[in-house]
Amino acid sequence: MIKIFGIFKDLEKIQNRVALVKLQKKNDISYEVECQTSDLVNNENMVLEILIDEHKTIILFQDMHGISDFDEFSIDVRLRVITSKGVIIPDPKLYASIRQDNIQIVDIAIFGKNQNNGYGSILINKLKEIALNKNISKITGNLSSVDSGHIDRQNHFYKKNGLEVNESTGLIELTLKQ
Repeated sequence: MIKIFGIFKDLEKIQNRVALVKLQKKNDISYEVECQTSDLVNNENMVLEILIDEHKTIILFQDMHGISDFDEFSIDVRLRVITSKGVIIPDPKLYASIRQDNIQIVDIAIFGKNQNNGYGSILINKLKEIALNKNISKITGNLSSVDSGHIDRQNHFYKKNGLEVNESTGLIELTLKQ
């Protein structure tokens, strides 16, 4: 058990490292967006949207690896964040699965300095859009026991994004209006 715990601690340290990969052309965000978009598409990802503000560009994309026309039950939405200083890694991501009449949030993974930058809200809003496009009116999930030390932050995040939180059961839910 101690070895396994040590492995998880090492994994946590690795995941909390946020790094910048230098731009291919110094200070040229537009060129980097073109390159990143092309690379994402060439690697079986579907670009959903590109958000631009004065400090960064965010490419929202869905990882389509291993998803066939017959297996559309997995949702893996990610953000590629590009600033004038570089591309931020790892990509913030949201995993969900489609279950009959709802979408179940499995995990939202945003590490280290990427937290508290609005990336989770962008991912949740895209998930709401995906749900509406698939005529699914409910998004559900559970508060993460892995992040049990941050229950207040989780509650705030989900409530801010329109989801109801049942603090006694840990269930989260949002009913969308079509």
